[in-house]
Amino acid sequence: MTRIGLAAACTALVVAVAGTSACAASVTDVRAAGATFHVDFDRSDFSVGPQPLIAWVQRSAAIVAAYYGRFPTDAVTLRIVAVPGEGVSRPAAPSATHS
Repeated sequence: MTRIGLAAACTALVVAVAGTSACAASVTDVRAAGATFHVDFDRSDFSVGPQPLIAWVQRSAAIVAAYYGRFPTDAVTLRIVAVPGEGVSRPAAPSATHS
């Protein structure tokens, strides 16, 4: 994966966790692979609770850091949203146009 590809993947992850709402939103700061991940998700969308989501963030950060020798940024904001189906789906890139 190129640095541009990694940047796109990180940006896509940023687009992927819900804005803070008064009801069931949960915001958690997670330290992983030398970076701080501000993880935002709607608790009511995930019956398994936050631990599997946090573990996924930590595992994914460790994989990226192992590949590049370090995580390529100090801070990341993630919005994790539930979609139909199982597992982790491929994140969509933000609405950026490439010329």
